[in-house]
Amino acid sequence: MLTDIMIYGRGRDRLEGYRSFAAPEYFTDEMLSAMMSFFGMHDEGDLSDAYPELFGSRDPWGRTYIFIAMPAPYCCALLRTTRVHDGDGWMTEVRGKEIWSLEGLCAPFEDKELFFAMAPSLILWLESDPRSLYERHLSGDISDSIDIPDKYIIDPYRDVPYDIAYEVMGDSFDAWSQLMREIRTCNGVRHFLFGPMAEIFAPSLRSDYNITAVYGRDTDPMPVHDPFEDIHMICASDRSGKVRRRELRMAVNDIDGAYPEYRWLLADTASQADPLTTGWEPIPASGIDVYSMLAEADTAKAFADKLGWTEDAPYSFIEEV
Repeated sequence: MLTDIMIYGRGRDRLEGYRSFAAPEYFTDEMLSAMMSFFGMHDEGDLSDAYPELFGSRDPWGRTYIFIAMPAPYCCALLRTTRVHDGDGWMTEVRGKEIWSLEGLCAPFEDKELFFAMAPSLILWLESDPRSLYERHLSGDISDSIDIPDKYIIDPYRDVPYDIAYEVMGDSFDAWSQLMREIRTCNGVRHFLFGPMAEIFAPSLRSDYNITAVYGRDTDPMPVHDPFEDIHMICASDRSGKVRRRELRMAVNDIDGAYPEYRWLLADTASQADPLTTGWEPIPASGIDVYSMLAEADTAKAFADKLGWTEDAPYSFIEEV
């Protein structure tokens, strides 16, 4: 999966100052300004004196993330504030000041649902290499976008083994597992903090970024509420033996003079029964992203499964009536 990278920080040269080393066009100046509260968390130092238990073999700053999805002129982002290492120690500029980087992965706002579902996989990829993106970009190991290897892509909507996550996440595995569970049953995109310092950051950042979930070192795997469990049977009736075949289809509204839109239909073409539909969604100028389309189709498949329909062909279901 190709994902855009964002890196902002101070340069090493005396006249270089702060600048963006990598950022897509949709990561606007307004977006950068909005993230300064998060970037400024290191202004009072690295907090190692206040929380020495967090500073073991790996710096906790590079393992603490914020996830946000804000509408234009902003975007979706999974970011961290971290010091930069250069192999010999913490990198400094000419006056001896440590270099800190605001960095992470981002996507356009219209891709928020997919980006939210991908958050555990993106964290997994970032955690697989202890180096900062600043350092890796400076050395030429990564460019302005990265193709996340398939081995780090884990679908939160399916029951799959988490072996690689257990190896990579270490003491953050329980928090990562809880994030996976809550994404599966969440009814929308939520902003969250994740990592060793998430609980420390939360009081200062909760209101600035509408943080509704915190996954820190004290997070334990807990049961989550599945909204489908709220559906209760009103009355029982004998099966008639009749069935209705429904197919998942995409409808496109391309009326002249209107913005193009699309929606999904679970349609019965044989009896012309009213289809089950989603709302209309605008089609961006770049077209419909294939990853978003597949994610939405799989969500419809999960919905059909919860209703007890049988899938007899890809995205074709049999409903008993």
